[in-house]
This record gives sequence, C-alpha cells and structure tokens, in this order.
Amino acid sequence: LLTESIYNGGLTRTRTGYAARLWEQPVMDRLIALYKAIGVRYDSDPYFEGIASSETTLSLIDNNWPAGYTHQALMTQFKRLVSSVRPAMPQSNLFVYTNWMGNDNLMAELIQSLIEPRAAAGGANVTPNKPTQGQRVWTGQLGADYRGILALSSSVETGELRNFTPKQINDYAYNTLQLNHLFWVRNSDDE
Repeated sequence: LLTESIYNGGLTRTRTGYAARLWEQPVMDRLIALYKAIGVRYDSDPYFEGIASSETTLSLIDNNWPAGYTHQALMTQFKRLVSSVRPAMPQSNLFVYTNWMGNDNLMAELIQSLIEPRAAAGGANVTPNKPTQGQRVWTGQLGADYRGILALSSSVETGELRNFTPKQINDYAYNTLQLNHLFWVRNSDDE
C-alpha cells in the first residue's frame, strides 16, 4: 500500500494521525480481499460474531482534503465493501461503523443500502443524548426508523465512562438506540 503507485501512498494524514485512502477503489479492493478471506475462514465458526469496518469518518484535516476525496466517493466504496463481502460471510455480521458521512442524506443512503445485503449499522460512541449522525439516522430522527429492521451495534469506549455510569450507557444503548450488540472497549496506556 505504501510503495505501489496504484495506491497513491495508501494513507492520508488526518487530525489524529493517518487513515487509509478507502475512497479509492484500489485501496478498498485490498480491504475487501482481507474481509472476504476472514469471512471464508471464520463464517462457519459459532464463536465468530462478525467483523466491523473502520468508522466512516476519516477525521480529515478541515479544508485540506486529499486529491480525489469526496464524501460520495467514500460512501460508494463502503457500499462496495458490503456488497462484495456479505456473500463470503452470510452467517456472520458485517458491522459498518456509520458515525459520520458528510451530510445527513448521504448517511441515510448508506444506511438504507445495508438492508438488502443484511449488513449491520454500527459505530463508536454510546453517549446518552448525544447521538452520532448514523445513530440519528437509524433511530428515525432524520426520516425512516431502522431499529428492528437492521442489526445495530455500537462500541462503548473508555472516554464515555468518565461522564456516565455503565448503567446509564446500557439503558441508553438498549432503550433508546435499541442496539442488538454493545461492545465494551477498554482503552488503556497499560495495554
């Protein structure tokens, strides 16, 4: 990815480090190949629940987007990821972490595209009363309500525990967001 010209360097600088150039087909093709291989290997394993994509937000530097980047191009590649990978893992979940996609209409289109191939919408952050763009779409705040139609997941990260109790997060996750899966992620400098 870093050395072959077809990948344009493979990465781009973000506000927090680097992100893969997933809006470009050759880079997404590599991710698709990896996810397909994982699906083929683990889909029949009863202990394999699924695989999650990276977040749809790339934390790009404001007003300094890399050449060729658009929110539409990124969404198109995430849709390709889903349609290409689901046949390789029909029993397991493919969680697309739908936290932000530029504007509400693109996010709604991306989430709508997950229904037919039976992919799952998900994302980081379970912050009571502060939904992400994806959570606003799937809970019906911006149109159709996808709860009960799509499998839904989110991840609780260490930062959320600074402001909320586990019970508050759990209640918001299951009663408001109506998640099917809740992943508790422990981030620590000790790990």
